[in-house]
Amino acid sequence: VWQGWENVLYLAIESLAGVGEKAGMGGGVAVPVVEAIEILSRFIEKKTEEDLMLGEGAGERTWRSYFPVMTGIVGRLILERLHPDSKVLFAREFEIAEDHILKPSWPLGHAIEKLIHETVPCTVR
Repeated sequence: VWQGWENVLYLAIESLAGVGEKAGMGGGVAVPVVEAIEILSRFIEKKTEEDLMLGEGAGERTWRSYFPVMTGIVGRLILERLHPDSKVLFAREFEIAEDHILKPSWPLGHAIEKLIHETVPCTVR
């Protein structure tokens, strides 16, 4: 199933990068996928336990209260589908030149994919 997909570096951006950073996987260090799954699992468990300990008297919770946990759950499911010898880098920003920060987004990934895989001309602006 994974032939040719071992030792691949994946880039987690936007929300997945944010939850990875909250779980302790930021700092520009690529993490083995198996380790990232374990770290996300511990993060999800910790945040869920913290919420249970707060109980009903903790005040109103909104979607923002649960966003890191839900993003972590989805992220873990995605990582579980990658080759176990792969690595993932959780980052929301990249300094590509001094004082020039690139904040990648899904449209950037889509544009790169078009440039790599399609013969249809694609302009990046």
